[in-house]
Amino acid sequence: MRTIAVLVLKDARRRLAAPAAILVSLAIPLALAGTMALAFGHLGGGSPAPPKLDLVIVDLDGGPLSEFLAGAGSNARAAEYLTTTIAKTPEEGLALMREESRHAMLVIPEGFTNDVLEGRPVTLKLVKNPSARVMPIIAQQGLEVVGLYGSVAARFLPEGGAERVRGLLDGKGWDDAAGVAALLADVYTRVTRSEDILFPPIIKVDEAEDTAQEEKEGTHSFDFLSWMYPGLIVMALLFVSLNQMKDLLSEQEAGTLRRQLAGPVTASQVLIAKILSTAGTVTVSLALLLAIGTLFFGMHWSHPVPLAAASIALVFAATGFGALVYSIARTQGQGDTIGTIVVMLMSLIGGAFLPPSVLPGGLEIVSRFTFNYWGNETLRSLSAGGSWPELGAHLPALATMAVVFTLAGTFLLKQRHLRGAL
Repeated sequence: MRTIAVLVLKDARRRLAAPAAILVSLAIPLALAGTMALAFGHLGGGSPAPPKLDLVIVDLDGGPLSEFLAGAGSNARAAEYLTTTIAKTPEEGLALMREESRHAMLVIPEGFTNDVLEGRPVTLKLVKNPSARVMPIIAQQGLEVVGLYGSVAARFLPEGGAERVRGLLDGKGWDDAAGVAALLADVYTRVTRSEDILFPPIIKVDEAEDTAQEEKEGTHSFDFLSWMYPGLIVMALLFVSLNQMKDLLSEQEAGTLRRQLAGPVTASQVLIAKILSTAGTVTVSLALLLAIGTLFFGMHWSHPVPLAAASIALVFAATGFGALVYSIARTQGQGDTIGTIVVMLMSLIGGAFLPPSVLPGGLEIVSRFTFNYWGNETLRSLSAGGSWPELGAHLPALATMAVVFTLAGTFLLKQRHLRGAL
């Protein structure tokens, strides 16, 4: 036991002297989390504010339909996601985009209202700010939806109905009850003729509210970063484990492993010490990632005892995975390649970036055989306030993987040593 402790301390001193490998392993997942936090305004915790589309509108028409379109941002619901600024000319709108970093500019052409009511083709011009990445695309897709609905609505107007609708939009003709009724009857007739095409809808959305749950927990919006961060933690732990277990092949190539085995040290002691020292590094990395999640990303890890149990299972499962990879890889480069490919595939299929439920049926089943799936779900349950009941099958699955990976990795490494390949 004393020999193993000495070997573990030796590895710890070597890693503290050159911590770059650990920092690089943690840097990529933390950079992804930081990017998501900046994109969704979630640094420092709290509920993230939804990103707003900042749109400049140039109304060259001045008609009722263009004024309706330009005033969309005044709607209380729309104002949560849309900010509009009115410019008199396209030149003024371009200046606002360049100086105040607006996402896009919508130009409503002259004659827009008349053309729509008369059923003539009309083109809305959208100028996208190239310095913005996502929001201009959202503006384009939203405008395409508006164009589609507007086109369909215009086709339901009867012949001669354009003038009456234009008058109604201008506030005239409302005293002619018979004329308004006749217009509505014509529109209704046209809609009912299209009933076989329009109804029933193929896709239906059924909406319900769990008022009891809202009273119990309050109103919560989906927090994508809080959902994604546990997956980044698991991915980071796997990379740290791979980087640390690679040290075994480094010592082999440098000859230090051979010198150790020439002394009063057995191969089993060296392998156990290597796994324990790697587990220690993974443990420190996990503690650091949990602390960063709490301090900078508003994560909450409740119930310390279940968290400690889950952490032990995570640490040894990740460590065992690293041992398993380097029991197969013949060189450091081969281990890096195999390990990186497997970790990224397991992260993708296991739900680090997308819920496994959105994957095709076969892949969703495969995801349940990955370490990432169970690690992600365990940490997500804990960050949502879960305790022993919520962990369900997650913790036993993680513990099983920890035992299987560690024993298999140790056995295969020992067999490799007996063959003279280590």
